[in-house]
Amino acid sequence: MSEPETVTLADRGRWFAALSGPFDPVALLEALGDLSPAEAMDVTVDLSSVCDTSDPVGWLMRGTVRRDELDVLAESGRLATALEWRRAHERSAPTDDLLAALTGTAPFTEEGISAALQPPLDHEVLTRMSVALDRAGVHAPASASREAVRSAVARADAGARANAMLSRGFFGREDELSRAEAWLGRPRSRRPVTALFVNGLPGIGKSTFIDEVARRAAEQAPPWIIVRLDFDRGGLDIQDRVGLTMEITRQITRELGEDAAALRTARLLAAGAGPATNPSVKGGDARAHIPDELARVLGDSLASSGRRVLLILDTVEVLRGRGETHPLRLFETLDELCDRGLSPLAVIAAGRGEPFDIIPERTAERVELGGLDDDSADGLLGGFDIEPAVYPRIRGVSDGIPLVLRLGALAVRESGPDVLDGITGRRELASAYLYRFLLSRIDNDTLRSLAQPGLIVRRINADLIAEVLAPQVGMKGMPATDAVAAFAALTTQHWLVEPDAVPGWVRHRSDIRKTLLENIYDAGRPSETAHLNRAAARWFADRTEPFAPFEAAYHHLQAMRSGGQPPSLSREILYQFDDDTLAELPDVARDVVRIARGDRSSLFREQAPVAAIDHESAARELESILERADIREAEYVYQRSFGQSPPDPASAAADIARSFLWRAGRWAEALDGFDPRRYFSGRFRDSPPTTTLAQFEMWAESGFGELARAFIARPELAEMAIDLRRRGLTGTLGNGALGFALLAVDAPRERDSWSMSDPVDAAVSVWSATNAWESGAPSPMVLDALAMQAGRFSTQVSTGPASAQRQEPQPTPRLPDLSTPAGAARVLASATPYSSVIQARLGLTSDSAIRDHLARTDQALSAAGGLPPTGAGDWRLAAATSAEGSVENLAALGLLSEWMGAAAFALRAPDLRAIARSAERWRRTCAGDWAYPIVPGLPTWTRRPDASVADRIAQLGSREDCLAEVRIWSGAASDDEASEIVRKVRGRYPAADLKTRGEAPAEAAAALLDHDVAAAFVPAIAVLSAIEGKVRP
Repeated sequence: MSEPETVTLADRGRWFAALSGPFDPVALLEALGDLSPAEAMDVTVDLSSVCDTSDPVGWLMRGTVRRDELDVLAESGRLATALEWRRAHERSAPTDDLLAALTGTAPFTEEGISAALQPPLDHEVLTRMSVALDRAGVHAPASASREAVRSAVARADAGARANAMLSRGFFGREDELSRAEAWLGRPRSRRPVTALFVNGLPGIGKSTFIDEVARRAAEQAPPWIIVRLDFDRGGLDIQDRVGLTMEITRQITRELGEDAAALRTARLLAAGAGPATNPSVKGGDARAHIPDELARVLGDSLASSGRRVLLILDTVEVLRGRGETHPLRLFETLDELCDRGLSPLAVIAAGRGEPFDIIPERTAERVELGGLDDDSADGLLGGFDIEPAVYPRIRGVSDGIPLVLRLGALAVRESGPDVLDGITGRRELASAYLYRFLLSRIDNDTLRSLAQPGLIVRRINADLIAEVLAPQVGMKGMPATDAVAAFAALTTQHWLVEPDAVPGWVRHRSDIRKTLLENIYDAGRPSETAHLNRAAARWFADRTEPFAPFEAAYHHLQAMRSGGQPPSLSREILYQFDDDTLAELPDVARDVVRIARGDRSSLFREQAPVAAIDHESAARELESILERADIREAEYVYQRSFGQSPPDPASAAADIARSFLWRAGRWAEALDGFDPRRYFSGRFRDSPPTTTLAQFEMWAESGFGELARAFIARPELAEMAIDLRRRGLTGTLGNGALGFALLAVDAPRERDSWSMSDPVDAAVSVWSATNAWESGAPSPMVLDALAMQAGRFSTQVSTGPASAQRQEPQPTPRLPDLSTPAGAARVLASATPYSSVIQARLGLTSDSAIRDHLARTDQALSAAGGLPPTGAGDWRLAAATSAEGSVENLAALGLLSEWMGAAAFALRAPDLRAIARSAERWRRTCAGDWAYPIVPGLPTWTRRPDASVADRIAQLGSREDCLAEVRIWSGAASDDEASEIVRKVRGRYPAADLKTRGEAPAEAAAALLDHDVAAAFVPAIAVLSAIEGKVRP
């Protein structure tokens, strides 16, 4: 029996996928031999979870999974065997390329690659080589050539764009081009980043104009690096700052070629950024922050190259469509990147309408593209082999719009100048007329009858012509031969359709469709087009092509132009709607898709009236935004809805509004009137998971003992909370007080699927009564519990915040000593869940005082070395990247709770005080001093004071040490000012101060903590009390 037959079916299925390009699942099953239906189902289900199954060409294993599978095959010595086995089964050209790349056979030899890199470059060959080498990764003998091949593809792409521009000609716009060139002469080297905005009517040539600007910039010496962000393409998410930075650096790496080795390595390291941890990002939700090291290397690489960056933002109306706050947040990201070294930087943006009117300060200049002047229009018409005498007539109906000029020229070339006699309008009317005229000139009579309004259907084959289009125009029962002939005629209309990826199908050209679809609908009768869309939806619903379910949904949604209920849309279908396709739908259908997948609808926009608030719609909109954790956009919607018209406190809408206030750190408002008993007596059954989890969190933070008892009395509530906490929803506090309340039902101990990175689990293990520290070494249970936490701590503080100007490697602080309670407590503190809520509060508040306090503290802690616990050695941290300071830095160091307490004392802000109190209870509990109410059945532990405070006390040997620590947390400029801060703390907590008199530092600290004195000040005040002679003899 050969080796592949001795491994599991699932493994063989993964071998097949890992060693294939896009593949047919049927071919996979055939390669696996005789399978039972159950076995076939198991294999396909397993592979569907690790493959992209949406492409009609076939299934394709995701890149990270393929890399892991190839690594396992290579490490086990089975790669050669697997390659031999894969060759014996059905293969496509991309699969052959991959197998050749993995074995180093032609054309993936040194000679073959060297030949492909020589001019003239063959774009198709290079693209195939690049794709195969990327899929093979380090296992390709020629893997070292990957970047050279990628760079060659980029040069070929740029050459193709330039050739396309030159072949179709660029006419006029000299004044506008001069303004663009002048703009490039003033690139930004620091914030604020601003843009030149190019605007104009559809079809006016915005993209062509920008392409010409980019072409000229690329020909300068040294050439500009051109980076394009097209927001109508999937994958660009303004909340994912890691992803945006990665995309920008990917394009810059490609342009720099072999000079980008360091940048390429930094990208690979940053590629590991995930929702919880990231080696390159300090603390918090990693995807929301720019990777420090990647930004630093990007700046260094650009500075070494001596080149400037032209960033093109295309279709920015799509960005605005995703959220009213998204344009500003894009520029905030660009500000930070520019400050860190993405400079010199020039930004040119283009889009329809006024997508930047909400941030006018970011539009430094505007270029309004009008129609071409007469000379330029004549230059364009000169490429159509028509008499110059007719140019003025075409110009007269086109207003100089390039698309209409081309359509007019095509019509005149086809039938002579008399065709223009029937045009009664200009611009859009003229383009619609010319479109219909060109359809009327199609030779095939049948096709000519079907085309209007038949081409509202996006994908067409001969069967669709016979079974859908023909009956709509009175040709029911069309013979198959006629349908085939009509389809053959349609395929020759290259100005109108283009081949589909699936053989035997064509698609309506996207450029024609984008500009004229609404005119096609306007030209037809609403009842006729609705009937056609419904017929197409039913027809596609019965088809087996991979794209059929999507097309059925598309036409059902288009039928909503005439009313009707929306279709049921699966998650797989929802995310196939790109922005171009969404733009084709009527407004009501577009909102159906957006709301269903959690995107922004057209409601509660800057330009929308807000006189009458529909609470149900507002709640639905707010819920969808909260589900994707877009707190800034959620605040925008809240302010324009519930902020102006509060909902009924007992309504489902109020629950969602309260959930927003909780996530936004507006805890005083969120807890005002909060009644969890009423919610969990019934409303929770119809509520979204994010709302129910927020209710659990609020209950845990404001009524811990009551919730713990409710979990014991109602096990179904505990099960619900466990399930919601397990989901790990972004920005939530499942690991806060709620996690400890679930100890009432021993929840952490019962679960097998939760990882040991859970800080509640770890705290239970570390401070359990069965664990003893007297030996001076932690038990194996403690080491196991802290393994994930320690790894997280080391990656987050192993380097200080990056600086674009930094030249020397940063020091590496030692990990806190896990053999000590203080070391364990500090590592646990770095996993605080409260960083997300305080970060949200900071992002939404206009109060500069809290930001100033954060900045001072962050800088002071960096200067003081991060106050390492005993046994960690001396730390030396880099200065903060930004003068604004960083919540993530403090969280990563395990000192966020201390800062929040100090800031709450100084600023007396109710929300900050509430959050700080919750964060401090959690910190103390994770440091060995159970700070929650005692409930029968709950395990508790008590170290008084907690391990972290006790360790700080031990490190303060003098009055000067104490005052220096107070200065860190208070911002005091001198010892005298620090002494005044100590006096104020004592004055605000007189009962606590009284209890410190005559007590040793440890007992004094416990008393101060019992009275909610900010933990940042407790060690210094406790030691000062002893130094000042207040200890009893």
